[in-house]
Amino acid sequence: MSHSHENADKARQFIKDYIRTGSDVIEEWLSADGSVDAVGEELILLSLDRYRSNGKYDLPGLAGPYVEGLFRYAPGGHSAAIKTISSIIEAGEQVPTALFSIHLDLIRGIPLDSAKKSSVKKRGPKSRIGRRDALLSILLAVIKAQFNISLYRNDAFSGDSDTPPYAIEIIKEELLPMMPDLEDVSIKSLEDGVRRFEAAHQWFVI
Repeated sequence: MSHSHENADKARQFIKDYIRTGSDVIEEWLSADGSVDAVGEELILLSLDRYRSNGKYDLPGLAGPYVEGLFRYAPGGHSAAIKTISSIIEAGEQVPTALFSIHLDLIRGIPLDSAKKSSVKKRGPKSRIGRRDALLSILLAVIKAQFNISLYRNDAFSGDSDTPPYAIEIIKEELLPMMPDLEDVSIKSLEDGVRRFEAAHQWFVI
């Protein structure tokens, strides 16, 4: 795994941007009033910005399958797909080949798997801690797919004093201003919480 400082810096900037633009969504989710789809949609739309230049989407190589996977399987993917395809068409641009099958399914009224998950109406844990772990799970999944850095301490290179920060460490540091209670939570506790959450909520995992 290319666990470089450059990749870690990119991941950190992504988290900073998400918190800056999605703080209301985060607070709503943590308060147990928001839905998992709102969190997922916000993250997906933000992650797509890196593939857009001068109003056009460029999805080379593995980027196409990655984006299609988010639309089809991630929480909020269906609504994010509708917004993305609609914005492309409204701009008078052609739908990228990589998103053509998504476009066809939407035209035909076929719900993506992410929409089928939503139909179960599972809004996530009731407790703030449980919903915190859910948020971390989504953030870690997106970081893993986009930035190719280690998620947890045990995944990172050992024996190197210059090892870049790993994903969950970055997330904790950037969330501290809006979640000060994280100050007293160890990285190990956060890792264990995410793993317990994902084991108990397989329907949720991206």
